[in-house]
Amino acid sequence: MTIINNIIHKFFGIRGTTTINGIEYKGNNIVIDGDNVIIDGETISEIKSVQSFTINGNVESIQTTSGDINVTGNVKDIKTTSGDIEIRGDVSGNIQTTSGDVQCLNVAGSVKTVSGDIR
Repeated sequence: MTIINNIIHKFFGIRGTTTINGIEYKGNNIVIDGDNVIIDGETISEIKSVQSFTINGNVESIQTTSGDINVTGNVKDIKTTSGDIEIRGDVSGNIQTTSGDVQCLNVAGSVKTVSGDIR
């Protein structure tokens, strides 16, 4: 039997650095597709599992399936399935999570969580 890791995490329009599981990456667009870290279209390294993301700077869009998200800067939109979200900046669009707490400053759009607190 073949098991395929089809978990995809996407970060677009990054203006700053991104730390994933304690390793710092630089690039405008970062995608984790299965075990591959792809930065600006080039496969850079492999990663076995994702526990946390930290972006030091502004980012346009974040889409993840799991893992805690921390942003020191402004964000346009965030969508995740599972994980806490902490934004030390403003959100000009929407935040959506299924399971996780949300903490941020000003949000121009909506904040939705099925299971979690919003602060």
